[in-house]
Amino acid sequence: METKLADPAPIQYAMKGLIVDDSPTMRRIVCNALREIGYIDLMEAKDGVQALEQIETNSPDFVITGWNMPNMDGIELTRTIRDHPEHGSLPVLMITTRGMQEDVLEAMDARVSDYVVRPFTAKVLHAKIDRILEDSFPTPPPQPAEAESIPEAEPHASDSPS
Repeated sequence: METKLADPAPIQYAMKGLIVDDSPTMRRIVCNALREIGYIDLMEAKDGVQALEQIETNSPDFVITGWNMPNMDGIELTRTIRDHPEHGSLPVLMITTRGMQEDVLEAMDARVSDYVVRPFTAKVLHAKIDRILEDSFPTPPPQPAEAESIPEAEPHASDSPS
């Protein structure tokens, strides 16, 4: 009889993400994709104005934003983040249907960390998130493993020469 091992639990990342889009459906799609790859501490905002409030009060580790939103769009949100003295280096991933070269250039000019054109897969989202986080939070260099010191054994009475 074969014993089937349970699938390992997915990795859970201890980073807070802020998802910004005026569409509740799009926020749900992005949140579900992020949860699927292990990001569970997620906040939502429906526009750039709400996003800035969330950034100030909850200090997310990264932002995923749409482009077209009322009140403050994703481009203006990104520019405002970049101009902020404390949050200027916050990773920002833009997800949008706007895939023309001039759109990508405008987003890059606003200094988004990366850009995804919809539709997208969880795999693409995972790769983009990994990249922007690696760029923003480089891992420290590996430290050499310390050699374990093994204490010398005390000689036993039976080990002594007679």
